[in-house]
Amino acid sequence: MSINKGILCTVGLMLLTLSFSSVEMGLRMGGMYPDNDALVQQTFGTDFSWQGVVGYLDDSGWEVRGTIAQYGNLSHHPYDIATANGLRVDITSLYASMIYHLSPKTSKFQPYFGGGVGAYFVNYNDVYGQLSAETKFGFNMLAGVKFALNDDVSVVSEYSRHLVPASFTWMFSSAKNFDLSSFTLGIDLKLPEFSKAPAPTYKYSRYEEELLLEIQQTRKELDDMRKKRQEAQQQIDDFYLTADPQDPSFDKKYAAIKFLESKMSVMDRQIQKAQDSVLELSKTWEKDHTTAQPVETQVIYLEKNYRYSPYGLQMQQGYIVRPGFVHQAHFSYDWSTPAVIHVTTPAPTVEDKKAFVEKKKQRLDELKDRPLLSR
Repeated sequence: MSINKGILCTVGLMLLTLSFSSVEMGLRMGGMYPDNDALVQQTFGTDFSWQGVVGYLDDSGWEVRGTIAQYGNLSHHPYDIATANGLRVDITSLYASMIYHLSPKTSKFQPYFGGGVGAYFVNYNDVYGQLSAETKFGFNMLAGVKFALNDDVSVVSEYSRHLVPASFTWMFSSAKNFDLSSFTLGIDLKLPEFSKAPAPTYKYSRYEEELLLEIQQTRKELDDMRKKRQEAQQQIDDFYLTADPQDPSFDKKYAAIKFLESKMSVMDRQIQKAQDSVLELSKTWEKDHTTAQPVETQVIYLEKNYRYSPYGLQMQQGYIVRPGFVHQAHFSYDWSTPAVIHVTTPAPTVEDKKAFVEKKKQRLDELKDRPLLSR
């Protein structure tokens, strides 16, 4: 089996495993230009290009996209200008691409990349009419980024490259290809009938929803603080395991670590307050719902179905909020970076450096005695 057949079989098997959950249509405009063959570049340059796209998206991040695009340009080669023959090329392309989105489709910022194959219908004309028409098959590669304005509309910026072999052999004996690059901007729209599944029966009253919103937001704050604390602890541990007191920059680095250590207790208090708040809110829920599923299950349901709330909800950076509102943190601590703080922190004393040596020894001992946890 040839390499090309192997690739086609692999793509075909992948398509069979996908379950497309939404469809998008888009229009992009920008510039397209030859980017490889020197003679072609000298004859035809950058000109306006438009693209119309239809994409079928899977929840796993894959997209199968069909594109129609058009590029045309009047020759600016000195020979054609001097003879005023009006040589022009027009290319209409139809191509399919397999694309992978690096972020979940619920994210506002969605980079993606992909590639595919297509047909390029090339027409050459001058003042006397059509000189030649040919169809070429080639490959495309693309990368871009989407920025979601809301659940159904996205702004898109994309670069694509098209490898179109031997398109000028009839006219230019030394030209080898008409490879093209394009930069475009545009808008993508989700089709309503595909963008939303049939709305399930929403099971919360306004009071229940308010309580679950508070629980969801507090749990999210708690998760964020735990992550920040873990990162800070890792930074402290790495310093004690790797720092050298003889390093000229040791004083500044150690001052920053001391500041970080002084804030750990503050973060611990904030984490404890958030834990207590989640516990109290959960008790309130369970008091009114003694036979229902655990509150954790209710929060998961809300995160999956908030769009169907009759009272209006939306997701902002992981927090579910009312439209027009921004989540205000109740527990998160202003965790400034030590690299900035060390400017106002006193340099470590001799006693500080002795304490550092003791802490480093303690860290090493803890590593040596670390137990093997059961899996």
